[in-house]
Amino acid sequence: MMTQFKQFSAVTALVGLMLIFVGCDRSSKSPTNPAHNDFPTIQGIQIQPNASVYVDDLITLTPQTNDPDHDQIRYVWSSTAGTFNPVEAVGPSVKWKAPGTQGTYQIVVVGDDANGGTSQKHLDIKTYGGDQSGTIDLVSGIQLNPIGGNAILGHIDAGDTLTLVWDGASPVTADSTRPDETKYAPNGARLDAATLAVASPPQYGAAADLPIATAARYTLIAKIGSDGKWFEFTPGPDANGNGIPDYFTVTAPARGKVYLGMNEQKNLLQDNTGFWRFSFTINH
Repeated sequence: MMTQFKQFSAVTALVGLMLIFVGCDRSSKSPTNPAHNDFPTIQGIQIQPNASVYVDDLITLTPQTNDPDHDQIRYVWSSTAGTFNPVEAVGPSVKWKAPGTQGTYQIVVVGDDANGGTSQKHLDIKTYGGDQSGTIDLVSGIQLNPIGGNAILGHIDAGDTLTLVWDGASPVTADSTRPDETKYAPNGARLDAATLAVASPPQYGAAADLPIATAARYTLIAKIGSDGKWFEFTPGPDANGNGIPDYFTVTAPARGKVYLGMNEQKNLLQDNTGFWRFSFTINH
């Protein structure tokens, strides 16, 4: 009986050692178990240069991958728009040119270790700039420099042309039929129909060139970025001779968020509340 027990114990121990040995074989690739494979993991996509992406920008995309087996990973890229370099969009690092219109575009990279293991990563890229258009309102006649606070048009790229055209109409009608567009002055005063009825019309330019000698004089100004320096627009022709140019233009000196304001001449500061409403276009 004792002999049989010893034989059984020896067999049990031998089987246990074999199981441990087999278990170790499955933990990683080895000559005895080449079928095992740890999948790679794409943890992120690095962008160079690491800055805001504007339309038509060319950026470099590089995946950040962890693969326990240190396999050679083959990367295949795709996107909802834009173009890749190389055009086949295969490689550990590729260049991507953003489309010519602003928007949000998705980049996808798939990594394959050639041993049955794959991983993929999605990245949404928002682009700025490009051709834009719309309307914007500015409050005028408040004794500040620049007056009425700032309005944000959007993002602009260096060399883009910004054009403003005054539509000649206040955003609040005389009978207050559009109260949703009634504005507030920076000091909290409400700019209602009564206020606008007694306000002198906006003027532009030097005092000698205007029909109302006592009216406030304004110039349009803009800056790129909240800490940027203000610069003036170039006035176009004044075809009807009303003292207000038909349009105003400026070429953006840098890329960034563009802020629009009005500058009232310091020697003619006065409460002359009114509105300017402009249509604007940005040509990239």
